[in-house]
Amino acid sequence: MRSFSRAIAAFTLVLGAACTTQCALAAVPAVRCAARADFPNAGAANAAGELRRAVERGALYRALAASSPAVSCEVEEADGRTVLAWRFRDGASLRVERDAAIEYAHQEARVGRSFRGNGIAVLKRAERAAFGTGGCGIDWRRPASATARTSVFSGDVCNCEARIGRDEAGRVQTLAFRGAC
Repeated sequence: MRSFSRAIAAFTLVLGAACTTQCALAAVPAVRCAARADFPNAGAANAAGELRRAVERGALYRALAASSPAVSCEVEEADGRTVLAWRFRDGASLRVERDAAIEYAHQEARVGRSFRGNGIAVLKRAERAAFGTGGCGIDWRRPASATARTSVFSGDVCNCEARIGRDEAGRVQTLAFRGAC
């Protein structure tokens, strides 16, 4: 029995070493999303569930979850607007707001201590997820505006915009992506 247990442990170790970020995320159980208030109807609750699943497959959530697991999730719906908010063990957070009536979506991530990702690469993946392989026309080589700490990239489709906020040492602190068609 001990040799079988060691073999399983060794196999798990090898599998874990070969595992990509996607594989690692599949092993992390989803955290329950607590509703902050009752949904007005079943359609709104279903739409919130679909939005949650889409976000959890998306670039910003995956980048944060690859660094640290989610520890809480809250969802609310008011006046046709759905808001989801996650907190991660390392202090990171993700807030997503969607208003289907005006085709508006906004995602903002505050990265945690564990985050070592490439902000532009994460936002490029978010752009492709939202608008397909052609994206929304963002020129990632030139920000539309930039300060010492914030770079804003704008596209020409659906008023899409991506932002990267950095601390004084140049480390990524916030990532945001939004669009309104």
